[in-house]
Amino acid sequence: MVGVHDGDWHGAADAYRRWAYTWMRKPEPPEWVREADGWYGLVVSADSNHIPFRRMPDYLKQMRELGTNYIQVWGQMSGGSNCDSLPYPNPVLGTIDQFQEAIRQVRHWGGHITFCVSSQFWKVDYGHAQMIGSTPREMIPASVPLWNWDEWRDYAVRSYSGGFSGDTKLSDEGRQKYGTPWRRTNSY
Repeated sequence: MVGVHDGDWHGAADAYRRWAYTWMRKPEPPEWVREADGWYGLVVSADSNHIPFRRMPDYLKQMRELGTNYIQVWGQMSGGSNCDSLPYPNPVLGTIDQFQEAIRQVRHWGGHITFCVSSQFWKVDYGHAQMIGSTPREMIPASVPLWNWDEWRDYAVRSYSGGFSGDTKLSDEGRQKYGTPWRRTNSY
């Protein structure tokens, strides 16, 4: 979209909004999201609080004392910061089964739980590193993609030459599995 106008950024925002409304569907969040009056932020990160997955449901009582039943968990994935970059639950904090069981327990007791993952924290040397943030590389299954800088550089060259479509190097299967967590991360 390209346009010229007199004034400040509001004119551009209004034009973008009009254009976006021609194709973008307004999301219809579930009722609990519409009615939520807050959320409890729980940082479980292996880099800071180090709260094991099995303990996540323990915070439901504190959530309720604060008047909410919605918990947003940060730091549950591998990659090294409180909004970790690799969409694989950090094995330092527990097993996949413990992670899934904690989610089931929170839901069973009437709570809602979501998670923060940010591909912006992926470091280009993780492809070769022995530690993925605070997670030893050998703890991450070989089936989990850990791309290195050489792959990203090659992807960027192909992508910007028009050889690839889209903004991710994941296959169609990978996009379905991971929901494109590595989108728009290549800023080099």
